[in-house]
Amino acid sequence: MNKDIDKILIKKILLSKKSKNKLIRSSLLIVLIVSLLIISTIFINSMSIGIAKKFSLIANGDLEVYTNENLEDEYDYIYSIDTVSNNSSLLYGKENTQLIAVKAVESSYFNEKRLEALNLEFVDNDTNLFSIIISKEISNLLNLELGDKAAIIIAKNQSRIRPKLVFISGIYDSGYKEIDQNLGFMYLDDAKKILDNDIKIHQEIILDDNTDLLQAVVDLRVNNYIVRPWYELQPSIYNNLLVSTQSLMIVFIVIALLTGYFISSISSDIITKDHNAIAINKLLGLRNKDIRKNYFLAIEIFTIISTFIGTILGIVISEYFLSIIGKLSITNVPALSWYLLDFDIIIPYNNIIIISISLIIISMISVFFSLARIKQIEVLDLLNHE
Repeated sequence: MNKDIDKILIKKILLSKKSKNKLIRSSLLIVLIVSLLIISTIFINSMSIGIAKKFSLIANGDLEVYTNENLEDEYDYIYSIDTVSNNSSLLYGKENTQLIAVKAVESSYFNEKRLEALNLEFVDNDTNLFSIIISKEISNLLNLELGDKAAIIIAKNQSRIRPKLVFISGIYDSGYKEIDQNLGFMYLDDAKKILDNDIKIHQEIILDDNTDLLQAVVDLRVNNYIVRPWYELQPSIYNNLLVSTQSLMIVFIVIALLTGYFISSISSDIITKDHNAIAINKLLGLRNKDIRKNYFLAIEIFTIISTFIGTILGIVISEYFLSIIGKLSITNVPALSWYLLDFDIIIPYNNIIIISISLIIISMISVFFSLARIKQIEVLDLLNHE
């Protein structure tokens, strides 16, 4: 068929009075669905990365390496490497006691990234006591404040239990209860004195932001270093993030199928309204496959444009999402202060492209089958209709 005739017929299908209003309303709905799907994808992806970064910064680092060698000069993608010792302890407050993990670190541990993640408040230790840093969660539970004194027991084995008086020199508030309710910090030199150097240490590594974590693990293990990435050290958190991602994928599949069904119903409705026009086209000598092709192209043009607009709109809204939610933080809801705000928006362009293409492909399949009705329309139907 002549390409000019194809263009005329496609334009007629899109702009005819019978289908124009239907297509406009349907287009707005598709734009809304796609934009919400894109916003959800960006939000979940960004929040998952933000949570992973915060846990890696505070809990275990991106990697734990069991070596005394200086790896920072050997691997240029290492942001920081710190000597750390993890110890169980019992902290006594004014009213209660709390079993916590005390991470013994050097002062260099509290670099710019960690200070930002911890929201740490310090006070000068003007005593001869050992300093300890606790979370706001623990301070509320034990009724302790900055500058207070508390008793602590750090035990490596049953014969080495030594209660010590410590000074609360810092209180942090990461916003993540899973960390805050169980973690405190002490300086490594103080821990060595308390335990007479009977401590086990390892290296905690933070990688540069653009470094591939899996590749770093492979690099270190190839060189026979004992390495454990954060997701092996925090399996429950990692599994929760995976479940969130998988749940989003299930939602996407359901929405994609519903969108495909919705678009097929649009094409069926248009065919019903254009029943006479299709019969006339057949009377003029157009073949079924030519008519189907024109309707298919017309509906897919409208679908692709709607999907593109929805995708762009979703990305644009996502860029301003945190500032919009930030205005709601005046309600002092903890979730709005931390879980919904304490991460950077990262646009997963590859995922967005996959989502958009998948929606279009599903719509193509559904429209293709819905257009099978055109074959059933006969020229004699025009006479019966009249």
